[in-house]
Amino acid sequence: MTRSTQVLLVLLRLVIGWHFLFEGLEKLKTHELALISGSDAKKPWSSEVYLREASTPSFVGQIFHRLPGDPLLERLTVESLGDKDPAKTPPHEQFPLSLDKDWKAYYERFVQYYELTDEQELPENNLNAYVTILLQNEPLTATACSSYFLTVPQRTRAEVALTQSKDQTVIWLLNGVKGVKRTSPSGSSIIEVDMKTPQRIEEYQAKVKKVQEIETIDIGLMGPAAYEKLTTAKADTNKVRAELKADLDEQTASMKKALQAILTSEQAAKGPVPGPDIRRWQDYSRLDWIDWLTRWGLTAVGICLLLGLFTRPACVAGAGFLFMFFLAMPPFPGLPENVRSEGHYLFINKNIIEMLALLALATTYSGRWAGLDGLFQFLNPRRWRGKPRTDVRVTGPAPSPSLLTRK
Repeated sequence: MTRSTQVLLVLLRLVIGWHFLFEGLEKLKTHELALISGSDAKKPWSSEVYLREASTPSFVGQIFHRLPGDPLLERLTVESLGDKDPAKTPPHEQFPLSLDKDWKAYYERFVQYYELTDEQELPENNLNAYVTILLQNEPLTATACSSYFLTVPQRTRAEVALTQSKDQTVIWLLNGVKGVKRTSPSGSSIIEVDMKTPQRIEEYQAKVKKVQEIETIDIGLMGPAAYEKLTTAKADTNKVRAELKADLDEQTASMKKALQAILTSEQAAKGPVPGPDIRRWQDYSRLDWIDWLTRWGLTAVGICLLLGLFTRPACVAGAGFLFMFFLAMPPFPGLPENVRSEGHYLFINKNIIEMLALLALATTYSGRWAGLDGLFQFLNPRRWRGKPRTDVRVTGPAPSPSLLTRK
């Protein structure tokens, strides 16, 4: 192998490493921005949309779709009461567990940031009366609760506001009604229909099931002819999903507004609660782990390729990432194109080209030519211990076999 070939292979490793590092840092950057910004800042990067929109046909696509689960549907599903009497059970007992984790995380940051305390003693009858007024007066007026605001600790008021918001959200999930625009039965016009929240959730589930049927059955029977049908079904599903998500975000915004209402002017001057709506690692869902592995995996592979550290394993790991990206949205004829792709592809795209380049680099000593792998190889004591000498030269005629056997 010539020296120029080695130089070009090292440069290839460096540019691919830079690509991986920049991709990883951009995804990590969204989390850092969320940490230093308010809670209403842009949400951190997530692979949910990419996995949900994976266009791979057959069972492979189903695997990608099921990896993140359906976080929205989990947040819209109320908990079962079991043997409890619904008439005697407060609505917040049915609050969705997944949404409860998010709200509790925000509430804990809210209490810590604004330094709410419960030092003031609270008579039980005052708390009961306060809760009754909160639940019965709509809208809540300052004069109606003025006496109780003076006797109830601020942290207790925050807990009641959170509970009241949970009650309102469960009531919306069970009995909420909203006018939504849908296609008329004849398909000739768009009409507005009043639908309850449970009906809208069932509609969303039916559309998700329809998309799955097209991917698993229709494509197998009709082939590429079913791709246009799949694109239309996905667009309808995403529309209903976006409507439900927007309404659920309104419930979350209402909860945050209710908590802000109990603050003093000095506390409100501190600004919004910092920190993203990110779960602690103990509460990570499957999607959270996928996101964590993706952003840190890309960053680690990029660093290793740039430094020439563990070069061969890094090349194989990077090729694995690229192969997964290729499988999620392959450039097969008839499949929906990746909206972020540059140019046009048929069977082969940049992911598969870069993957093969990394696998080729994994068969070379690129890290030893220019990188920390070469330094560690040089400093390895095994390199020098027991190394046979190759600098001794034997001159003259070869010894006779009889001399070698003579004692």
